[in-house]
Amino acid sequence: MREQLEAWAKAWSQQDMKAYLAAYARDFQTPGGMSRSQWEADRQLKITSKKRIRVEVSQLQIRWREQEATVQFRQAYE
Repeated sequence: MREQLEAWAKAWSQQDMKAYLAAYARDFQTPGGMSRSQWEADRQLKITSKKRIRVEVSQLQIRWREQEATVQFRQAYE
């Protein structure tokens, strides 16, 4: 779980849209009821329009309950 979260943050920092978007499950519920394709296009624009992005993850807590995990972490975005 930690490795996936770190890979997500690294993909975001490197503006690697393929890896970043692949980190989201097929059934990911987009904010505001956007379609998945609208959300991906919005993220693409917001991420690739930046000169530099730095994302760091800290204070990671993972709680397992049967087949489901709840992950909490602090995200620093610059």
